[in-house]
This record gives sequence, C-alpha cells and structure tokens, in this order.
Amino acid sequence: MHYHAVDVRNTAAVSGVLGEVYVRAGRLDGVIHGAGALAGRASGDKTPESFAHAYTTRVDGARALAAGLRGSFRFFVLLGGLPGARGVPGFRGLAGYAAANDAYDALATQWPDAPAGRVVGIDWDTAIEPERGVGMLLAEIAKPAGPGQVAYLSALSGGQR
Repeated sequence: MHYHAVDVRNTAAVSGVLGEVYVRAGRLDGVIHGAGALAGRASGDKTPESFAHAYTTRVDGARALAAGLRGSFRFFVLLGGLPGARGVPGFRGLAGYAAANDAYDALATQWPDAPAGRVVGIDWDTAIEPERGVGMLLAEIAKPAGPGQVAYLSALSGGQR
C-alpha cells in the first residue's frame, strides 16, 4: 500500500499521484473520495472563505480525481454525509459541507463523459455501525456499472435515492 500527501484540490498534483499509480500498477480499479474540511460556524459567523474551503475540498477534489483518471475503472465513490442529503438538525454551521454533499450527489448522477465504471454518491448516516457501513459500501461498489446513482446508507436501512 502506498500513501501520498497532496492537496486534493490541486488538479496537477492529483494527476501526478494518479500517474504514479498507473506507472506502478498499470491500472487504477477504483477511487473512493471522502476528503472534507469541517468548519462549523453559526451562519452569521460563516465567512465566504470558510464556506469555500469546505466546499472546494470535496467538490474540486472530486473533479481533480476524475480529471486524472485514464480509461475505464470499476468504481468511483463520493463519500458524502447526512448534512445536505437530509438537512439534519444538530448539524449547524456546516453550509459548505452540506452544499458539497449536494454537489457530490449531482456529480454522481450527472457524471461527465459517461465513464465506464460505477459512479455512486454515498450519503452516510452518522449512526451507522462501521462494520455494517463497510458491508453496505462494498455491496454498492459491486453493483454493475450504469447511470450514476446516489445511495443513502443509514443505520436503519440502505438503498438508492
């Protein structure tokens, strides 16, 4: 296993890392993107910069990863969260994070250039048990490729939206 530290919003840096993967392994089977930056502040205290940081870390990161992909892949997963998917009380001041999660869902369902692999946006329920969540994620990844989808994985049930 190899780890790389890179600003996921930097398309050139991400493409460089993905290029190393292609050289070393000859292919890239899948991507799971879950980078995020939580900057919870009350709406009145939120700055444009804090919103942009939370939003771009997720959305520009997903775009940078997509831009660095070559050819086909098996899966591209965008790990989102409950804020944005459902507008949950108790998640105050996460406007950038919630907007990014909504953008994830849009990217998954309207993926540009119809890639050959499975693209899925995952909206995690915060109460999901890790073992169950991993099993549900693997089941989503194993489904055949097709139009992008959004899956809401919760502690109570899983499935498509």
